[in-house]
Amino acid sequence: MTQKFTRSLPLPASVLFPLATLAPLVLLLLGVSVGGLWPLIAVAYLAGLTFALDRYMPLVAPDASILPEAVPQPTAAAVSDQGEGPDLVIISGAPKIAPDKIGPDWLMALPASEKLLMAIGATQLLMMPVMLYAIAGTSEVGFLNRIILFLGFGMYLGQVCIPAAHELIHRGDKPMFQMGLAMFTTLLFGHHTSAHRMVHHRHVGSVDDPNTARDGETFYVFFPRAWVGSFKAGLEAENKLRAANTGIKGIHPYAVYLGGAAFMLLLAAAIGGYTGIVVMLALALYAQAQLLLTDYVQHYGLMRAKAADGSLEPVAFKHSWNAPHWYSSAVMLNAPRHSDHHAHPSRPYPQLQLPDESQDTWLPYSLPVSCAFALSPRHWKALMAAPLAKLRNPAAEPATPA
Repeated sequence: MTQKFTRSLPLPASVLFPLATLAPLVLLLLGVSVGGLWPLIAVAYLAGLTFALDRYMPLVAPDASILPEAVPQPTAAAVSDQGEGPDLVIISGAPKIAPDKIGPDWLMALPASEKLLMAIGATQLLMMPVMLYAIAGTSEVGFLNRIILFLGFGMYLGQVCIPAAHELIHRGDKPMFQMGLAMFTTLLFGHHTSAHRMVHHRHVGSVDDPNTARDGETFYVFFPRAWVGSFKAGLEAENKLRAANTGIKGIHPYAVYLGGAAFMLLLAAAIGGYTGIVVMLALALYAQAQLLLTDYVQHYGLMRAKAADGSLEPVAFKHSWNAPHWYSSAVMLNAPRHSDHHAHPSRPYPQLQLPDESQDTWLPYSLPVSCAFALSPRHWKALMAAPLAKLRNPAAEPATPA
């Protein structure tokens, strides 16, 4: 990382995650009910405030131990010379706060973190008809505010709801998994539930993963390839699973995904007619684009090496790009800590770890800012040339991005 980050936060995790994820929703609902400047304030919060807090308060949340008593006590030799004092130690290649320094001021209890996910999920399901009514229905919202609300709700779906749905589909608890499935399905993207778990996590960093972007591939080429490829690959994986296990009962997941999408379009038509359908499709596309843009950025150019026998090297921290920025991480439920998610897919979001600070898998900017750069292929390619070169040849001097 080129910017110096301090491993401390002004708020405990039990306050930070709910505040970062639910505050913009309150502003958006005020925009629907009150109007005025509230829709603009909501968009400014999601875009401007998040950027400003990341940029001008260079903080990074400490890594919470999974089981503090199970983490080896640090020795003097283990203390990092690059850390912020003796509280930051290097254990197994990842920085962790010494166990005796971890307390309730940072750790977020698992039940509380799961309740937040379910609250975000329930809110999305209830919010979908509200946003369709406000933007495409007979509401009293003015034309300009309808456009702003579209941008705001779309950003909220992409930056908060989708990370929550992603967390939920990795949970073994059936109601939580079904909530995540419902969240993706109402965004006309239900197949991601199958493709992400059964294809992406298995084949990440290889040509068999539609959601791994090749070096030099633009987002505008990646998007249709990843969308269609993940739909097909997820369907194939589900069919193979059913062919190999005749004991699986119930409706095919893809029937649920397609049926749910059809229901959402009918609901949109009932609320706003043809305009409602167009708005529903546009909101879904907006949210899906943010998810795939995140996939594009977090795996751009990172391919696993292939052995002589054709097998791929194991997935490692070097196969995902990460970002340490505290506020965008809170808004996105620690999605920027992506390497650890691939190492431990079921690990709850408050407990995801960052790579060692000496690792080279750091994005040049926060994840949202990096995604903005990715929309300009020329600037994105120049921006990532140096990090990719250094990752592939650590001894070489990295090129200076244009």
